[in-house]
Amino acid sequence: MKELILEYEGKQYKVPDDGWGEFSWTDGNMGCDCNRSKHIKMRCDPNFPELPCGDKIKLLNPEILL
Repeated sequence: MKELILEYEGKQYKVPDDGWGEFSWTDGNMGCDCNRSKHIKMRCDPNFPELPCGDKIKLLNPEILL
């Protein structure tokens, strides 16, 4: 399973791709803070805030999805 690195406010979170694929993480549902924050909260940090739609959570290693 591929491990993605997401960054928010200088902190990095390693999350599994779970098979979503490149499009989902770049332009699809997982490309938005609302879903990325839920994924971080569920897989890494139960105290992570659920964010509204936006683009503050950065995907640092998109090449892993190719």
